[in-house]
Amino acid sequence: MPEIDIANVSKYISGCVVLNGWIHRIRRQGKKMAFVILRDGTGYIQVGLFGSILTDNNELLNQEAYIRVMGKVKVDARAPGGYEVECEELTIRGKSVNDWENSAPIDANQQLAFDNRHLYLRGENTGAIFRIRTFLIRTFREFYENHQYTEITPPSMVNNACEGGSTLFKLNYFGEDGYLTQSSQLYLESVVPAFGRVFCIHPSFRAERSRTRRHLSEYTHIEMESHNMSLHKLIDHLKKLFDFIFHKIDNNPAIKELVLKLNAKYRPLFEDDFIILPYYKAIELCSELQLQFIDSDVVDDKGRPYQYGDDLTDKVERQICEHLGKPIFITQFPSHMKAFYMEPLETERGIETNSCDLLFPGVGEVVGGSMRNSDYNDLMEKINKEGIPVENYKWYLDLRKYGAGHTGGYGIGTERILLYILGGDASEYSVKDCCLYPRYMGRISP
Repeated sequence: MPEIDIANVSKYISGCVVLNGWIHRIRRQGKKMAFVILRDGTGYIQVGLFGSILTDNNELLNQEAYIRVMGKVKVDARAPGGYEVECEELTIRGKSVNDWENSAPIDANQQLAFDNRHLYLRGENTGAIFRIRTFLIRTFREFYENHQYTEITPPSMVNNACEGGSTLFKLNYFGEDGYLTQSSQLYLESVVPAFGRVFCIHPSFRAERSRTRRHLSEYTHIEMESHNMSLHKLIDHLKKLFDFIFHKIDNNPAIKELVLKLNAKYRPLFEDDFIILPYYKAIELCSELQLQFIDSDVVDDKGRPYQYGDDLTDKVERQICEHLGKPIFITQFPSHMKAFYMEPLETERGIETNSCDLLFPGVGEVVGGSMRNSDYNDLMEKINKEGIPVENYKWYLDLRKYGAGHTGGYGIGTERILLYILGGDASEYSVKDCCLYPRYMGRISP
């Protein structure tokens, strides 16, 4: 008798099979009839239990028990998935305590849900989120492989900052100061001369003291670096990347069904949907929309009209995005607002950067990218200004001494892309729901 996955049950109609899985739900109808929804990770199926098979095992038939079922496959339009297995033999292989509803209540608050994340991961919606996430990451890899990118595995422990020292997690590395990486970009740059085009899908860490629904202390960072880049090429590449991602979702019926189950208003984004908006134009739009700049460093700041040079906060970026109703590339930020490694650009307004942030409606920033500064002396000056020992960056500066290749790249927050798919601000979800065990201020367990 074949032992099969639930996903393959349709191939055995009227045949006898063996299934192994967990009791997802159980519905009893009297003393001699019950229907179990069985889950094995590949799908769900209804199992009918009748007579002595039920009465002999009734006390141990609790939600989340792990069981082995032997029985006949039948077509049943009333059953989830359209099939049922009529059980002929049942074995309890892993007992479950009869208190599941108390351990993982449906209406739990976020604190309890994340305290018991190891249990809530078994839920249907959470399972759907992680199937979409798996598909999403696989699709990113497919795009890069289609375009001859080499995947790199960079270190997570570093001795320097990439995005500024205020958000670094510090650690004691055998008596030396070390940090958890904020970004793998500098390391990706180092292998561009060897491979031309590279990417990584790797954790990054930010010590931001933020509790918003868009912030994590640890997140999955999709990063890319390529030679022979320009800002125009980078933006065009990102448009094609997301066009590819969303077409893949639309062309996969199983994934599309999961997406629509979680977000009935899901809207894919294709190549022609994107808007390019220079930073100075974004400031002008803030004035038109009467958005106020509030200085977070000033206690009880009442706000004032936006001026060139002001930081666009998460809230303001989302308001701009909502107003325009499309994904937006904000480009050419003033140099003082961006990281030291970004290529400077002289304009009539002053020194700006060959950079872009991509905003998605209902989420805000999902991508940050730029051309990389290839000027050795300019980089040296900026590193000194950061107050970090130059010797920590000697290897990075060497890249400018031996054939800088007009390098450009970006970083994508995987969880924020997934949050957009789930509905963004309009949904019940946050980036915390989009990763296995979320890490954010106040949580480092389980």
